[in-house]
Amino acid sequence: TMIKMACMSLTMYHFLHKTIHADYIWEFCFSVCYGLCGFAMMYYITNQWLDVAVIFPLLICSLVRLCREGRMTSYVVYLTICLAGSYYQSFMILILIVLSVGIYYFTIAKENQEERKAAVLRLAIGTLLAFGISAFILVPQLIQTFGSTRFENNNKEGNFYLGILKQVKGAYTTRWWSLLGLSLPFAVIFRGIVVGIRSSKTWKEYRSGEYFQKDLFFICIIAMMCLELLFESVNLMWHFGSYVGYPIRNGFILSLVVLTAACYYSKRQKTDDSTEEEKRLLYKLLLGSVSTAIIAGLVIYAYQSRTDWVLRSVFHLTALICGSSFLLYSGLLWSYHAAVRAGADRMRMFQHTAIVSLLLAELLIFAYMMLGKPAYTTGYSEQAEQSGSYIAESIELRNELGIQESTVARIKNPDTELNANYPFVMQHASLSNWTHMIEPSFQRGAVEWGYSIQYMRVLDAGGTAFSDALIGRGNVS
Repeated sequence: TMIKMACMSLTMYHFLHKTIHADYIWEFCFSVCYGLCGFAMMYYITNQWLDVAVIFPLLICSLVRLCREGRMTSYVVYLTICLAGSYYQSFMILILIVLSVGIYYFTIAKENQEERKAAVLRLAIGTLLAFGISAFILVPQLIQTFGSTRFENNNKEGNFYLGILKQVKGAYTTRWWSLLGLSLPFAVIFRGIVVGIRSSKTWKEYRSGEYFQKDLFFICIIAMMCLELLFESVNLMWHFGSYVGYPIRNGFILSLVVLTAACYYSKRQKTDDSTEEEKRLLYKLLLGSVSTAIIAGLVIYAYQSRTDWVLRSVFHLTALICGSSFLLYSGLLWSYHAAVRAGADRMRMFQHTAIVSLLLAELLIFAYMMLGKPAYTTGYSEQAEQSGSYIAESIELRNELGIQESTVARIKNPDTELNANYPFVMQHASLSNWTHMIEPSFQRGAVEWGYSIQYMRVLDAGGTAFSDALIGRGNVS
């Protein structure tokens, strides 16, 4: 998992360096932010989802080349890899590509109609080629999905997909973790837009200038991605109608969009071109390290020692940290550029160090909070089924009961104490598990035999001695 996070940072740096051409410090910071983004922190336990997040920056880099230079080969290669890795996440990426390309050619490049038509044609051909190449993996997966209980449950009612438009409130407060690590990028974006507006004497001059079209493009893309945090209906549409337990599964897309915009707006920030002596660099490094350790240590200590805090709820905690750090970053950025104009070397060095120290401390705090079983309040992880103790209990039961390995025998549990995934921990066959792709006929047959079902699952509870004997269920725990 750590290697994949490092690769996410590496591919993000390649993308930013090849397309944005900002200062190294910004490219480096925003690349690290992508590797340690909220999506990676939330879903490191399902690390197969990180595979597409690693390739995604390379895919977007190839998309830029396709639009600017007409080169299609790399786009086809990277999209094929993504489709083979996860068609679910890849379809979300394709939605972003279609919408972002459309917005780009109606804002920044709206006057060049011939270029627009050629780019759209190349994009369509490249996408179809990627689908064709990955068809040997993609088609069987789609057939299995469409024939599964997951797809059938989403289509029990004819108005299901229209019904999602009525849903507003988000189902899981953990969706707000998608914003982790994005306070500095949002502060840079905010200041960059303000600088662009203030560079013009009048609103009319700004509207006709070079900044307006790019500002409009990035605002539209960011708003498009952030709406799913506010409106559950938008989130459900991104997730093709439903999801359970893991919100904002396209969080890596949100992070890349915001970080790319921030890297672009960093070029509107005033920079210090003066060289520093070795002593000052060492002093800066020492000051930054000490500041990072103090900030991170104090926050982690307060968080760990005060388990009764109301703000330990996911939403409150995220809002507090992101809001506070956004204000701090904004203040430091404005004062830093004021110091640059005034030529205040000492103040400039302190502010630059403070920005980097705060960023590192923020990432350390988030990494600590997200490591292991959640210690914050989510609203669903506190449920009995989400208790991590079932792992130790399953291992203890396997050892104490002396259950022998078998290729045909199944064990049975009444589904009152253990998580439905207990058979995977005990390394023994059973009916109960999170098998998302079982056929509807199998689930209906289990019900007819007297067994329990829940959403996409078939559970141990129920059945008769005769039915248990028929399917080899000899051990009852």
